[in-house]
Amino acid sequence: MRRALATVLVVIACRPAAGGRSVSPAAIRDALSGIDRTSLEVRLRGPWASHYGANANHTLGSVESVLATRLSAMGLGVDLGLSKAVRELASLAPQHANIPAALTDGVLAWAGVADPAPRLVVVEFAEDPARCLERMSPPCEEAIASLVEGVAETVTRTPNTRFGVGVARAPSGATRMMVGVLERAVELDPVPSRLRARAVTELRARLQGGRRDPAFEVTLPSGQSRRLAAQRRGDGSIAASFACDAGDGAYQVEVLADGAHGIEVAAIFPLFCGVSAPKSIVAEIERLGPDVGAEDVALASFYFLNQMRADRGLPALRWDDRAAAVAEAHSADMRRSGFVGHVSPTTGDVSARYARAKITATVVRENVARGYGPAGIHDSLLRSPGHRANMIATDVTHVGIGVVLGAAESDAPGSPRPVFLTQNFHRPPGEGAPKAAAMVPTLRQRIEQARAQAGLAPARWDDGLDAVAGELAAARARGRAAPAKWEQRVFAEGHAGVEQHLVESADFDALGGVELWTAADLHVGLGVARRSDGRFVLVALVVP
Repeated sequence: MRRALATVLVVIACRPAAGGRSVSPAAIRDALSGIDRTSLEVRLRGPWASHYGANANHTLGSVESVLATRLSAMGLGVDLGLSKAVRELASLAPQHANIPAALTDGVLAWAGVADPAPRLVVVEFAEDPARCLERMSPPCEEAIASLVEGVAETVTRTPNTRFGVGVARAPSGATRMMVGVLERAVELDPVPSRLRARAVTELRARLQGGRRDPAFEVTLPSGQSRRLAAQRRGDGSIAASFACDAGDGAYQVEVLADGAHGIEVAAIFPLFCGVSAPKSIVAEIERLGPDVGAEDVALASFYFLNQMRADRGLPALRWDDRAAAVAEAHSADMRRSGFVGHVSPTTGDVSARYARAKITATVVRENVARGYGPAGIHDSLLRSPGHRANMIATDVTHVGIGVVLGAAESDAPGSPRPVFLTQNFHRPPGEGAPKAAAMVPTLRQRIEQARAQAGLAPARWDDGLDAVAGELAAARARGRAAPAKWEQRVFAEGHAGVEQHLVESADFDALGGVELWTAADLHVGLGVARRSDGRFVLVALVVP
């Protein structure tokens, strides 16, 4: 989910918009005051699936079978593992209109389903005189027809669309019928859900639906992330070696791929190394009060994000109104166009959206999500290695969050409104640069560190060359001609020749990555100045 922009030569500094929304502690407290969060722990019925991607041992009930037949006639494919998860979810969810994402994700993994969360369509009735919970009878037809109609209205059918069905008694005692529908983005070869300590196994998958550029990312028990090296096999599959080499605990695995709307999570599942899978799932029910609006959700998301960063000792991100406006427009586009992704058919990717808004940055990252509240979305993003990496990134300093609320998905009392949320992270040009007097010493230090890591001899720094290079850089930054006879001043220092290297960048940090610094023998003087538009001008004078 990362989108990093290369350093460019011509940039305009990004400044937060003046007179924008307040992100003061008081404003955030007001936003949080209308959001109710209740802790929930549910115990799973039966053991955790032994494998992900394997055929599930699950039998449909009579009503479930009739419902599956009707949905299959629409061209959808039934999945028994997903059906097992949907039945369990139907029996565990306290409310059918507001099911926590953590509960859905946990039940999917428990059933051995590696796919991201499906769209859910639910019918519930408190009275069940026809005993539709146990058997098929004519009075059950109305509920089945309602479910089929709901699926037809909300789901885009593709050759890879799969569904699961479940009929169960809800915690309230009501009969609950549920359908879960998803587009399978990857076929995963069976992989054990539990591994011995320090075990190694192979992950193998086949992308579906024209997706490409696969990658495996893992969040370790410590919370750190790593990317696994993926190899393409002769049968068209991709494979990566997974190792339980970072201690015992749960490792969250994510398969990423490029789809129609950019990078997406194709599969996500936990592997338990040296520990048993949990027997219960802890989640949180989140309810948005009637007065909570999209701006409140955005501010709450901002609060949860910075609270998480503070807990990890990371600097807080600063709010940027212009980035928030770009994010809000993309969230509105996702709601309007019926997708959740980074690439829009109308606005392109985040780089194009930033360029159109005339926001320039040296690094840009983006998270997108659909959920039912800021805390639940925050939790879901944190459980995804790719999204998590953006949230804890140290190469960004600002964020803008844009939220759009959709219409309630059903007429049931308490039915929540879906939340479309976009987080745009970036680093403005020159952010974090040292003061003028410290720029050359700082750059020298970084060059020496890079040369030492590369096994190169220390550079030979020349204060006399620094003075000349500094004057050249200052003149260039002001748009003036180079000082007269500067070459003669270099020769007067006893040098037989000189090479002038000029670099302009929006980002001071990028100056340390110039290829010139990797020369085997480097005798150099440096000058750095800053233009009025924020660009850095570096002059390096290299002598034999």
